[in-house]
Amino acid sequence: MRRVRISFDLEVPDLLDQQFQSSSVIISTNEGPDVIEAPKFPSRISIVHVSQPPNSWTDDLALALRNATGADVDVQPLDRANLENAICIFVGEAETPFLSTIDSEAFEKIRNLLITSHGVLWLSCSRRVSNQDDEPLYAQANGLLRTLRSEDSTQRCVRLDFDTDPWTKNQITFITHVVRHNLTQRNPLQTSRASTKYRMASCMSLGCIPMQQQTMKLVKYPSPH
Repeated sequence: MRRVRISFDLEVPDLLDQQFQSSSVIISTNEGPDVIEAPKFPSRISIVHVSQPPNSWTDDLALALRNATGADVDVQPLDRANLENAICIFVGEAETPFLSTIDSEAFEKIRNLLITSHGVLWLSCSRRVSNQDDEPLYAQANGLLRTLRSEDSTQRCVRLDFDTDPWTKNQITFITHVVRHNLTQRNPLQTSRASTKYRMASCMSLGCIPMQQQTMKLVKYPSPH
């Protein structure tokens, strides 16, 4: 759909007496087209894990993503992940911190994941009660994703940090929402503008906090039922 905004600057009637007016000359300014495009979803979404998640959870998530985006969804281990032309949902930190324990070989696999995919959704559950001692270790993902965005402003990366145990059904609603609204494919101009709006998002069960420039804004999402 194409919407064109027009502002009317001046109207000059053919006669001053309104009783006898038959026409007017209107001078207007076309402010340019405002193109509204339907979101373009990726053709493939890959759920990447370090240890195998429950099959029931990945099956439910894959079904929800397919219904929401029409994309093919697969599940891959990090060691053999092929992410060409794919959105990556990394679940390697859903249960325990990962970045704090990796060696150089594992880091290269993460680096390859970040630079070859068309967008990354990084999942963790650092805010649950049993993880209080390890919560600072999960924060390393924030620094990694910020570095990625500073080096490649077109890359789309989002972190979802839940306060629930991993592999719960209600997480699927939020994951699908973020993929639909934050990881859609965009043209270069749109991507350039969007990259300044969302640098990183940290989501809990009740909301999403996008970081815009140096400002943080809380956006409430309805609780899933």
